[in-house]
Amino acid sequence: MKLFSILIFMIGVFTTNVLYSQCTTYGTTVDIDFNGTCNETSNRNHNDVGTITIIGDLSFSSGRFTVRGPVVVEGSLTFTGTASLRILVDGSLRVADGGTVTGQVVEIGANGSLTIDANGSMSATTLTNDWSGPATNNIIVNGDLTVSGTFTNGTDGAIAGSGTIDADITDNGSSTFTGTHNGTCTGGCNGTLPVELISFEASNNNGNCKLNWSTATELNNDGFEIERSYNGVDFEVISFVEGNGTTNEVKNYQFLDKEVAAAAYYRLRQIDFDGAFEYSPTVYYQHNRFSNLNSIKVYPTKYNGSIQLSDWPNEIATIKIISLSGVSENYDEVLSKNKAELLINEFLSSPETALGTYLIHIVTQNGSWSNRVIK
Repeated sequence: MKLFSILIFMIGVFTTNVLYSQCTTYGTTVDIDFNGTCNETSNRNHNDVGTITIIGDLSFSSGRFTVRGPVVVEGSLTFTGTASLRILVDGSLRVADGGTVTGQVVEIGANGSLTIDANGSMSATTLTNDWSGPATNNIIVNGDLTVSGTFTNGTDGAIAGSGTIDADITDNGSSTFTGTHNGTCTGGCNGTLPVELISFEASNNNGNCKLNWSTATELNNDGFEIERSYNGVDFEVISFVEGNGTTNEVKNYQFLDKEVAAAAYYRLRQIDFDGAFEYSPTVYYQHNRFSNLNSIKVYPTKYNGSIQLSDWPNEIATIKIISLSGVSENYDEVLSKNKAELLINEFLSSPETALGTYLIHIVTQNGSWSNRVIK
């Protein structure tokens, strides 16, 4: 049998269905499938033309995984502790449908590329795109990408796709991403936000709910469906407000809901002319809204291990924490600020709480308040 040179990091099978029972190294340039479980603790490199497809579970608790060839993740690729991922010199990482990559530090170097397919997901603490060469879409996000820390796009790099990005982005390149972006974007950000929402608020207007929202820019914006929910999970469309197509000027919108009950949740479904859409954050309305609740702030708004509240109403409250996907957690009969902070921090620190954006609602018998936190 002729042997070639490529590193294999976990239990796996060749395309010829040869089964391996432990983490080991074999030499070959043919495509390889891994379908087992392996934890690596030292540096590993993939330098050849053969495609490594991770069907099972590959994890690194230390060391660096350097990708200089094609790698496809259909199972899971996980980095913990001091472990990191680098994609360099014509290396490519594709997170396929159903695949997950969970990382700490992710670096994309010269001629490296990252693609996240629909229903694929990737989360990282930091992501740096130092692509070197002609500008190209070397990060394509059609699934879900979450970066809890810094996400920096280099001068020659470009972000494209139509999925969801939860991150604060510093864009020094030229991006054409047209999906949903939750977070801030400074720099180029060309096309990163088809509709940049400045504000979205709900207020009492003679017993009716008045919704006001503003956009900084719009690209191919057909308009906004207004959705209402009485439990924060199940929404129904109650109206439609036309958009302004494409504009770089600030536009203001409003809608008066005369059929609302005492309290409700609202969100906007912004729709492009081609049918693509994205959701706004959810806002909460209650008829009797006390001004003292408006002064309560959550800080920091990006979770770093501890969340604090600036104030607390002098009454029993319910805390509802809702993800942008509609999953909610309720805490009833909360009596103090200390207890509220404890419950919120326990929720956000739990390993079962996914990275992403969450809405924190504090509701009392006489008023309500809400704010957004990013984990």
